[in-house]
Amino acid sequence: MRRHMIGIAMIEIVLSLLLLTLAMLGMVSLQLQAVARSQFALQQLQASNVLQDLSERLRVNALARQDYVKHLDGDAPSAVQSCLYRDRPQGCSAAEMAAYDAYSLYQRAQQAAMQLALRPCANTTQRLCAYAAWGETKALDDLQDPLACSRQGIYLPKAQCLMMTLY
Repeated sequence: MRRHMIGIAMIEIVLSLLLLTLAMLGMVSLQLQAVARSQFALQQLQASNVLQDLSERLRVNALARQDYVKHLDGDAPSAVQSCLYRDRPQGCSAAEMAAYDAYSLYQRAQQAAMQLALRPCANTTQRLCAYAAWGETKALDDLQDPLACSRQGIYLPKAQCLMMTLY
């Protein structure tokens, strides 16, 4: 007579637990990738907003184009007293407004853990390139620096940045 097995053997339990563990590790890995990509997308959105704001401010205050370049050269601009709130009937000059805009944009970028820079684009003097970089990436276009955002206007493979060409 053959005896019928009743119940589950220990090896079957161990194998099923192993499979369950592998499946859960796969799900955790997918969740971590999703969180990392969401953070990257959020940084891109914040960078895009800051660069768009810079573009609009440059368009409005086109007379101070070089003042924006001077104040957003990659270093922290000096804190400025806003001429908007002072008791001045003449208001702000173009240079004062550029200094105020540069400082306020720099502060927004710092709150989002970004570097902000505005420089002439590679191979042209007519256009400006605005850079917003985060992580270890530097907000610049450089032929030698491996942490630069771009080389000759082309993004580097591991760069965490956005570059916007402004006319």
